[in-house]
Amino acid sequence: MVDKDDRATLDDLGKRLHEAEATHRPPRAPDEPPGTAVGMAARMGVELVVGLVVGGMVGWGFDYLLGTRPWLMLLFFLLGIAAGMRNVMRMASAMNAREGSDKDPPAANKE
Repeated sequence: MVDKDDRATLDDLGKRLHEAEATHRPPRAPDEPPGTAVGMAARMGVELVVGLVVGGMVGWGFDYLLGTRPWLMLLFFLLGIAAGMRNVMRMASAMNAREGSDKDPPAANKE
């Protein structure tokens, strides 16, 4: 059984927790997806693997249809590697730009 004093204490605690969360939450740009460093690293790994797999499968399919084994599979496998690396580099540069915009520019040397 919860009496009125306990309910008031719980309501007060809820309000204080909500205020503390609002004041200590780091600001985030509206277009920035929520994510952690581990999540971004996992996404980068998935981008690489998907590029390899899709490139290899497309190449294998063309080789199967055209009878040019293994040349198109190797070509599309390399293209998949390049596409995966491009996606990872683009994601890393976006993360780097976002981190750089959060910091103040360095002070100019006055000599």
